[in-house]
Amino acid sequence: MNSDPSKNSFAADTLHAVKGFCMGVCDAVPGVSGGTVALVAGIYDRLFTAISHFDRKLLTFLVRRQFTRAAAHVDARFLLALVLGLGLGYVAMSVAIKVLMASETLRSLTLASFSGMILGSIWLVMKRIRPEPADQRIQCLGWGLAGCALSSLIAFQNSTTASGEISLLYLFCCTIIAICAMILPGISGAMLLLILGVYYHVVEIPRNLIHLEQVGDNLTRMAVVLAGCSVGLLTFSRLVKWLLKVYREQTLSAMLGLMIGSLLILWPFQHRIEPEVDHHKPGYE
Repeated sequence: MNSDPSKNSFAADTLHAVKGFCMGVCDAVPGVSGGTVALVAGIYDRLFTAISHFDRKLLTFLVRRQFTRAAAHVDARFLLALVLGLGLGYVAMSVAIKVLMASETLRSLTLASFSGMILGSIWLVMKRIRPEPADQRIQCLGWGLAGCALSSLIAFQNSTTASGEISLLYLFCCTIIAICAMILPGISGAMLLLILGVYYHVVEIPRNLIHLEQVGDNLTRMAVVLAGCSVGLLTFSRLVKWLLKVYREQTLSAMLGLMIGSLLILWPFQHRIEPEVDHHKPGYE
């Protein structure tokens, strides 16, 4: 007897939303990448394929009002469930981050848990890399070391702190850079935002909106952040999709190296990630 397809679809949507929630939680924490969750959860290829389909063909479907075909072209049901979960996870972690980072004990426990998850993820990704020829094994080793070096370099950068307001253009450019990192396993987009001096400006947006503080300014900043995310995703996703198609083993090896290097920013090696400016310190009221 066949099961109800609608129930299967609902279960799949719920699972994708949960995976998106986990991605959002990770993307809100400096040192952790939501791309790692996507890779380990088995949705990395599907995600980039869906994003890369925001193209002329989609525009043609929309102009012709062929909305069903347009939705199928971009895997809309999958994306909507994932984005909903991701948004909820990011907002929840943005609100909780000040509490979790407010003391040495909570900070260490939080980052230690993420370190454990990344260690487990490294093992899972390693099992997916199967280089066959000897020269491909050497290439994979080289790309893995390069990825590890890049992630380690980012981890040891000194974070800047913004004591005043930042321009919307600067915020837009920083968001483009960060979203490209967020979708790569091992490179923390939140850490790049911290290095660029805008992390606490971004992470405070959901909290301020929930408390109805400076609603107009925060809605404007949110629109700028979303615009930067869209531009970064639409441009960078095509490159990643091509790399996974043509150089899959080498690309996965580089991603594995990025994940290994990212451990240097987490427990027990973590730097202090709160800013010197009181207004942006975790737990500051």
